[in-house]
Amino acid sequence: SSEGAIDKLVTTVNETIAAVLADAVKTAKAARRTTILDEDAQTALDKNIGKKDLPWEDISREVLRETPADIGKISKTIQDYIRDKSTS
Repeated sequence: SSEGAIDKLVTTVNETIAAVLADAVKTAKAARRTTILDEDAQTALDKNIGKKDLPWEDISREVLRETPADIGKISKTIQDYIRDKSTS
């Protein structure tokens, strides 16, 4: 039934969220912090859900959804990356 399918989906999502949070907490504690940072959450998400490689068109579409200030930060990060790679 659709109700059973929805219940199963909700259970799976809840279990995944719990696993991500638990891994993020472990990462923060290993770094002797009591606060979970973005990088803790990202590591936990990558571990539990996996990374997704997007085609260039999808990446640009995602970037353009950001605010102009955030696009500026993304641009600076890319420029810094290019500068670091060209000097190494």
